[in-house]
Amino acid sequence: MPRPANRGRPVTFGRGSSRRPPSASRAGPAALVLALACIVAACGSTIVLSPAPPRSTGAATSSSPVSPGATSQAPIAQAGSPEPQGPGGSPSSPGPSSAGGGPGGGPTLRPSASPSPEGLSVPARPVLDITSARALQAAFAAAASRLGVPGAQATVLFADGQTWQDAYGWADVKARRPMTADDVFDVASVTKTFIAAEVIELAAAGRLSLDDPLSRWLPSFPKAASITVRELLSHTSGLADYLENPKLLRAIDADKARRWTAQELLAYVGPPLFPPGTDWRYSNTNYLLLGLVVEDVEGRSAAQVLADRFLDPLGLTDTALQTASDPTPLAARGPVAEPYARTGRTAAAVTALGDGSGYLPYASLGTALDSAGALVSTSGDLARWGAALYGGQILAAPWLATMVDDSVSKRFHPVRDYALGTERKLLAGLPTLGHSGACSGYRSALRYVPALGATVVVLVNEDVLDPDVITTRLIAVLERSGWGASKAA
Repeated sequence: MPRPANRGRPVTFGRGSSRRPPSASRAGPAALVLALACIVAACGSTIVLSPAPPRSTGAATSSSPVSPGATSQAPIAQAGSPEPQGPGGSPSSPGPSSAGGGPGGGPTLRPSASPSPEGLSVPARPVLDITSARALQAAFAAAASRLGVPGAQATVLFADGQTWQDAYGWADVKARRPMTADDVFDVASVTKTFIAAEVIELAAAGRLSLDDPLSRWLPSFPKAASITVRELLSHTSGLADYLENPKLLRAIDADKARRWTAQELLAYVGPPLFPPGTDWRYSNTNYLLLGLVVEDVEGRSAAQVLADRFLDPLGLTDTALQTASDPTPLAARGPVAEPYARTGRTAAAVTALGDGSGYLPYASLGTALDSAGALVSTSGDLARWGAALYGGQILAAPWLATMVDDSVSKRFHPVRDYALGTERKLLAGLPTLGHSGACSGYRSALRYVPALGATVVVLVNEDVLDPDVITTRLIAVLERSGWGASKAA
């Protein structure tokens, strides 16, 4: 597939375009920043580096040309920067570890240099130099080209707030619209990191217990008394996956304009696969139910809870949970990476799946994924989320340790590394925390690398090729560049 001819498209500094109105931004006063921007040509593209500026919803631009199919952007977020405060001027709190938490409050953002759950403190890092940036760009472009994806988006966020970004290929193949850092994707099961974090926050606040029977919150669900919240989080409930029910899949495909509700979807949950707590099997039903638990505890939609608790406080303006009741889905308010199904081995062998409804990949599936996988986002937003969550800014240390503990899955399957809404994977020889996602038209990977103090996110707009091929290449570049040279026990 030819690369997009997008020379002359400006390199973007700052957050870039926002889908929310200016009133939705809670950024503090602008700070005076002395920045040195280094611009060089690399492999035919323009790479822009600068120290991390204060978070802003605005964007200044450079007129420097970019290469076909790729843009490398300056930092857009600063990990550990001052965050919005809750009512009354005090930081909002997730639970008893910090006073003042309550319904609707945002997370308490803790210092980003706090110890990681791997027992590693994040060491001081060298400034991201032009050589490293060029190596990242080259590795990303080569891996995306070799995979033959229609388009891809990548972000690397460092512990000091510096950000490297790149976009490859087409957001819309037919219209020949190049991919940018602002195009949103359905990120599928990466959604589970948000749902799990919210449930664990509620546990930290004493508003539920991870060992509560499901019947406390959803008494009408069959055999709810024998299933715990923790078993839902860890995929040890034994519940069949509703998204593997052929009847539901046929119904989703037959009427792509239909908007599904969670209650309608529960009718497609099959018989239990095993007694709760006796085995492990990944099931989207677990997180569909957890979304309903969150709604029952909070008394409002899971989409609104996530927005109030995480998305707004962290400035994740390009992220939202798609719902059947949303009159204007976020993806309808800005550029999207169109979804494609692979039909052959070549880059051009893809079929468009989008329906123009504003839901990704299309209305029936976008709503059927619900709290198991209906989140839409960008690589930049997900990188900030991963850095905040796994860097210790969202959950207190004991609760974060609970979230990343994979001992339950290993008890049943020694090679399985799944914790609570978190995958633990070894990539380029380094342990990572995060989650992957896959649905029709999209695949995603969020990987936090404690040894590097970096968060790597790759999104692609097709549904077969594994984006971890690309994340592995990027992590390897960082390791070779010296970002993982020093570790503190």
